Amino acid sequence: MRFLFFCVVLVIDLVVVTASSAQNVNWGAKSSLLDTGMTEEQIIKLVGSRPTKVEMEFCGPSTNTWHCKIHTYGDLSHHLTVYFQRTSDGIWRVIRWTVFRYP
Repeated sequence: MRFLFFCVVLVIDLVVVTASSAQNVNWGAKSSLLDTGMTEEQIIKLVGSRPTKVEMEFCGPSTNTWHCKIHTYGDLSHHLTVYFQRTSDGIWRVIRWTVFRYP
């Protein structure tokens, strides 16, 4: 049963990556519209789609770490990565972003 679940997740992941790589999005132009403090919903609306990958990581200096939520839009060779931090009001807000483009 675990193997079947793994296969289903793998197929879904491949479909999402294939669909997103078919898009020819200018992530640099989209990123110029981002601003710190924006919410997840504002970013999804601005980008026009859900992230292809969402992760949770620790961010910050090693002596004072906090959880970050990371949205990635696009594929492995060309993507926008947006980092969120949960603020005191409980809302995830943008703290920084990067654009990656493989030559």
